[in-house]
Amino acid sequence: STFFHPNPTKDLLQLPVEVASTIVVNAMGEQVLLSNANELHLGALPSGIYQVLATMKDGKTVFQKVVKE
Repeated sequence: STFFHPNPTKDLLQLPVEVASTIVVNAMGEQVLLSNANELHLGALPSGIYQVLATMKDGKTVFQKVVKE
């Protein structure tokens, strides 16, 4: 199931719950974004596939691939 939406996205990626932190990693394994907001703006990033790891306020984590168009 898709936790982050829309996926694929051109810019705005929304998370349906409050997060403690979200890390976005590119295909090279480099961290390209760190946020604690429920919306991520990916517009400045090159097109490609990114790994998004969100840590919830209760400590649970969600991991998903996201396509940036």
